[in-house]
Amino acid sequence: MTAVRLPAVTVFLLPAAMSSLTPLLPPELECTIFTLAAELNPSLCTVLILVAHRVFVWIEPLLYRRIDFTGDSASRALVNAAKQRPALLELGVRSLAIRLKASIDAHELFTVTLLACRHLTQLCIKHGSDPLPDYHGLLATLQNLPIRRLALSIHMLLHGPPATAPLHAAAALPHLTHLRVYYASFLMVSSHARAFITALPSLTHLAVHPAGASCPPSINDCVEQELLNLRLVLLLRSPVSNFGFPSDVRDPRIVRMTMRARDTDEADRRNLNHWERGEEIVENRLRLGAPLEWSSMGPRSDLRMELTSNEV
Repeated sequence: MTAVRLPAVTVFLLPAAMSSLTPLLPPELECTIFTLAAELNPSLCTVLILVAHRVFVWIEPLLYRRIDFTGDSASRALVNAAKQRPALLELGVRSLAIRLKASIDAHELFTVTLLACRHLTQLCIKHGSDPLPDYHGLLATLQNLPIRRLALSIHMLLHGPPATAPLHAAAALPHLTHLRVYYASFLMVSSHARAFITALPSLTHLAVHPAGASCPPSINDCVEQELLNLRLVLLLRSPVSNFGFPSDVRDPRIVRMTMRARDTDEADRRNLNHWERGEEIVENRLRLGAPLEWSSMGPRSDLRMELTSNEV
């Protein structure tokens, strides 16, 4: 008999030979215990599903709660899963990362696969440098999903094909609170992109990847004049990027972040994500009135931490 210890509860996993016996606990309580065990320690899922058939039914959807389908053949597998086992995607998937390629039927991916993930709250859409498929059907699907965190190219979303009016696009995302924008220099020069972000009714957090050698100077004006409801704006760059942080950042809500490899600093041990780290910096600035910091070589990062391109 194997014991799995959790805070204030110990779950005993019965041998397979005993799994057909009447449970010692009410089924509702037993389900809650096993589900809690799987959520607190996801690596246990593959063990827990072997306990009994009823436990397999409870735990299997949790195996698909967070899916990264950015590999070459993964998108086709995801489409097939949506056609063959849509109930599994509906019950399990909460976070999904996909990569668009010219060889993938993006319309099918959006209208079949995403629509099957009815409880999806986090979505990352990436694409490479190949000729890109359009985003046809994406907004119609998103407006039927409870999306709260989204990462994608706004240019593709608004200008397609098909082109979409900013207010119409924003209306399709009423629950969106966190937005990560790839190729974000477009954001600074496009009135359509700024109108879209401004119109998002629930948006509080914005992360942008400025492209090119420098960030357009309008970042301050954009944040101060048009994005008044935002609590945090992250400017993201990789250590090898040729993008230099702007030298005139003055809004305390703007945090400059350099993405790097994993280490074990205090924030990582506290399991804080990039949004939470940024919030801490902004709160400290507002509470202490701390000025933005500069190095002798120019503006420096306010934050350095691991962040993959698929995180939302």
